[in-house]
Amino acid sequence: MSIVFIIFLACIILYCIHSAREVDKYNKSQYRKITKNSFLDVEFDKGKNGEYKIYKSLFHYEMDGASFLFNCYLPMENKETTEIDAIMIHHSGIYVFESKNYGGWIFGNERNVWWTQALLGEGYSAQKERFYNPVWQNRTHIKYLRKKLGLFDGKIYSVIVFSDRCEFKDVTIFSDDVILTQQFQLAASIQKYTNKIIFNQEKINKYYDLL
Repeated sequence: MSIVFIIFLACIILYCIHSAREVDKYNKSQYRKITKNSFLDVEFDKGKNGEYKIYKSLFHYEMDGASFLFNCYLPMENKETTEIDAIMIHHSGIYVFESKNYGGWIFGNERNVWWTQALLGEGYSAQKERFYNPVWQNRTHIKYLRKKLGLFDGKIYSVIVFSDRCEFKDVTIFSDDVILTQQFQLAASIQKYTNKIIFNQEKINKYYDLL
């Protein structure tokens, strides 16, 4: 048996052990209990994968009394609905997450309707795609969330989370209640907001039950 084959076999065994641990960890998570999504669904669906990564970055806030919701549909006018990717209700406020599992270069301004994703091709060519301003998108979510909860002053943060596969090239945010981050920086990005106490546990449970 060659040394190359032994190394290959060892890598396969280690990968299987790691995967089994990840599946077990996932099956015990609140994300799994809330969404009922299978591990394979999350692995191969970009949207669900982004939501789960948000939860993985922040699940330790559950020990602080926080509650999470995913794929939350809220009523709008004309019997339509708007869908929020993820919500964390914490004693420091409510965090509304918009997950953008995009790669490439990202260009955007909070005041512009459209942002741009540039995917580099051969040489210096780039394929450019426009997408709706995620800050505005989340602003709509928060508008109807406030209406649902009867919460019309501050206390709600808009968190736009891009994947680690992208790079912010020219992105400008002006609002203090908007947090733009990548997945690997998410926990650090909201940490400074989580020290104050605005909601007690009774209020957190009330909002969770309403949603």
